[in-house]
Amino acid sequence: MSQTKVEKPEKKRFKMPNVIVIMLFLILVACLFTYIIPAGQFDMNEEGNPIPGTYGSIEQDPVNPIDALNLILDGGVQASTVIVLLLFMGGFFGAIFQLDSIPNIINYLVYKYKNIGAMALSLGLFTLMGFIGFFIGGDMMIVFVTLGVIMARQLRLDPISALAMTFLPLFMGFSVGPSGISMLGQIFASDTPLYSGYGMRTAIFIIFLIITGLYVA
Repeated sequence: MSQTKVEKPEKKRFKMPNVIVIMLFLILVACLFTYIIPAGQFDMNEEGNPIPGTYGSIEQDPVNPIDALNLILDGGVQASTVIVLLLFMGGFFGAIFQLDSIPNIINYLVYKYKNIGAMALSLGLFTLMGFIGFFIGGDMMIVFVTLGVIMARQLRLDPISALAMTFLPLFMGFSVGPSGISMLGQIFASDTPLYSGYGMRTAIFIIFLIITGLYVA
């Protein structure tokens, strides 16, 4: 008797939706929150900064999801400086990468220190990106993700490792760094001295760097 092979049905694997779909979903969620979260605002001084202790509730003004789509253009206009900066920085680093100098340096480092393993090289880049985010910060730092992509490719790691080695430490450092905290301090407490609490922020950064490094490892 001939034995017939029973083919197992292929399991459908989850496929990450397009970035545009994710952005539209997040816009929809943000619109829904405008119906739930109570509205409020601060009084402003002559310089346009919020006055501490003046927060009060105002009339709820939820955002219609259809109207939110029309606000995308206005948001692009308001963020035009950041967008142009990212384009210029991306083009600048793209031109550098076309010279093969950065890939050659990374190839040399991978070959030179191959005995210490991929983990040490990944954590080395992770630590470097963390300090860059802490002392410099800013949206333009996202172009450094390209370094992580090259490193992950040379070390034969999963592409998501590129984000873990670059994007994660960059914005972790920026979140507690002088530039990032100074912005928040001027928004929520306008009388906060610029770059105050530098020592405490450095200690918090080191703690966050260790915890995030263990997560990446």
